Amino acid sequence: MTRLSINVLRVCCAGWLAIPVFSDTKLYAADKVGHTIKQAEDGSVKMGAADAKIQGPNARLEGGEVKDIMWWTSADTVLHWTARVQKPARYRVELTYAIVGNNNGSPLSIVVGDQIVNATPKAGSGLNDLKTAKAGEVTISKAGDLDVVIKPLLKDHEYVINVRSLALLPADTPTEAINISSGAIHQAEDGSFTLTASDAQIDGMNAVLIGVGADDKKVGYWKDIGTSLVWTIDAQKPGKYRVELNYSQIKRDEGAKVVIVVDDQKVKARPTSGESWQDVKTGLVGEVTISKTGHLQVAAIPVSKPSAYVMDLFSLVLHPVETASDAPDIHDEPIKQLEDGSVHLTATDAEIDGEAIRLEGGDNKYLAWWSHGERLIQWPIKIDAPGTFRVEVTYSLADSISTEQVQISGPGQKITASLPPTASVSSIISLKVAGQTITDTLQAGLGWDDFKTENLGEVTLPMGDNHELILSSPKTAGTLVMRLQSVTLIPVADD
Repeated sequence: MTRLSINVLRVCCAGWLAIPVFSDTKLYAADKVGHTIKQAEDGSVKMGAADAKIQGPNARLEGGEVKDIMWWTSADTVLHWTARVQKPARYRVELTYAIVGNNNGSPLSIVVGDQIVNATPKAGSGLNDLKTAKAGEVTISKAGDLDVVIKPLLKDHEYVINVRSLALLPADTPTEAINISSGAIHQAEDGSFTLTASDAQIDGMNAVLIGVGADDKKVGYWKDIGTSLVWTIDAQKPGKYRVELNYSQIKRDEGAKVVIVVDDQKVKARPTSGESWQDVKTGLVGEVTISKTGHLQVAAIPVSKPSAYVMDLFSLVLHPVETASDAPDIHDEPIKQLEDGSVHLTATDAEIDGEAIRLEGGDNKYLAWWSHGERLIQWPIKIDAPGTFRVEVTYSLADSISTEQVQISGPGQKITASLPPTASVSSIISLKVAGQTITDTLQAGLGWDDFKTENLGEVTLPMGDNHELILSSPKTAGTLVMRLQSVTLIPVADD
C-alpha cells in the first residue's frame, strides 16, 4: 500500500498560515540490564549511568570512558539501579547531571526502597556544565538490596535531563553540592517569602532561566501567555501580605499584564517599562490574605502581551503588610467610566496574546493581524453608573483574497494544487459583556488606513467592577478580521 500525506496551506494577501503535517518518527530506546551496586567502605553507594537499567523509550547511554544517559525525551522512561546497603543509616541523595537548554529541568521523583524524594534540577550553562546536587535525604532501616529509581513527574521541555550518576552518601558527609530538593519555600524570620527565578517551575515552553550567578538569574525570553511560573510556599503565619515584583521591561513591551495567584486569591499587575532590560524595577501589585498554614501554590500567569515579551522576572516577594515599602503601584485596574458616563476601550488597553493579534501604529495605536477565530480581544471594565449603552467600534477593513493550496505527497514525489481564490469583503464580529451578545457584520472600506466608526447595537450593564468585554470572530483562519482602534460604550439617554 502506498502511503500519501496531504498538507493544506491557506494563503491570503497579508501573508500565509500553514497547517503542518507530522510524520511518525522511530526513536532509539535503550534497555540496558543493570547489576547490583555494593556499598563502599566509606558508606557511600555510587551508581553510574553505565550501571543503570533504562526502562522505557527515548533515552540511551552515550560517551567514552565516562558515560552519561542522554536523549531522554519521554516522561514514560525511568532509570533503575539496585543498591546493596550493608549499613542502615540516614543517607543524602546526590545527583550529578547536566541540562539541555537554559531552563530548570523537569521535576523528578527519586525512589530509594520505600522512600521518595522529589527534586527540580537547576539550569546550568549547557551539556558540559555538570552539577552535583542534593535531592534530599532518606532513612534506610535495614541492610539488603534496594531498588533505586529516577522517574520524571512531568516533562516540561524537550529533554528531561542528562544523568551521569546518582549516589547515596551518609547524611553527615561534608558536601558542596547545590540544593535541588523540591521542598516548599519557607518564610524568612521577618515573615516574608522571596520567590526567585531560580526556584520557579516554568510551566510551558516559551520562557527560559538566564543569568550567570545565582543572584543574577531571571526568567527571560518570556513570549507566550500560555507559559506561567509556579512556586510552592510553606505558610506558617496567616495574615495579610503585600505582593511585589522585581522585573525589567522595555518600552516596546509596555502593556503586558500578569495575574499573581496566591492560593485562591488573585491580583493583576501591569508593569511599567524602563530604559533597558538592565533597568530592574520593583513594583507593588496588591495585597492578599493567607488564611491557613501549610503548602500553598503561587503562580505568575500572563493574561496579555501586546508585543514581543511579557517581561524579565527576577523575583516575586510576599511581605507582611506592616513592613515599610516605597515600591510604586503597578496594580492593574479595570477601565472606569469617564465623567460623561462613557467607557472608552482603546487598543493599548486591550488584553491580547501578542502573536495572532498585535499592537501596532504610531500615536494612534490599533490591533492588527487578527486572523484566527480562536483568538479573543478583551477589556476589564468597571461600571459605577449602570444603564443602557450604545456600542461603537472604530476599525478599518480592506478587501482581501485568500487561496488554499493542497499538497499531495507520496514516495519520491509531491503535487501541489491551488483551489479557486476566495474574496472577503466583510467580517463578522461578536461582542459579549454581562451575559449579552451583539453580532454584526462589518463591511470593508477603502483600505487599511480608512478607519471608520460604526454602531453595533446596545447593551445594558449593571453596577460592578468585574465586567469583561470580549470581542471574537468566526472568520476563517488565513483572512484578516480587521484593524481595531477602539470600542466605546456611550450612555443612552432615558426617554
